[in-house]
Amino acid sequence: MLDFSNCQLEILAVHQVGNQTNEMPLVLSESEINLADETLTGLLGQYFLSPFEALGEFYAFDTTRNEGVNPVLEQVAAIFSGGETFMKNSAAIATHLFEVSLLPQIKSGDLFVA
Repeated sequence: MLDFSNCQLEILAVHQVGNQTNEMPLVLSESEINLADETLTGLLGQYFLSPFEALGEFYAFDTTRNEGVNPVLEQVAAIFSGGETFMKNSAAIATHLFEVSLLPQIKSGDLFVA
């Protein structure tokens, strides 16, 4: 069982990623969500982490073989490297998803980057 007791939600961005084939727009958040309310932070933490509690399987991915080929991995690495790049990189992830979601069956939805 995974232990999430030391997890803390610090920054959250929400973007709406549409499907350009179906003429649905990409709506990028201009600022991060205010997480000053402890109740909201607790609920969001539970919402994001509860699906992982029942997992019986773990996966490990080898990212060294295809360096420079995975744009989402590059954006996530930039987010975790620190600095003031969170909103820029979360918007880049949303933009990438919007650009590659060309099949009409792909539904639009919210992208949470936390």
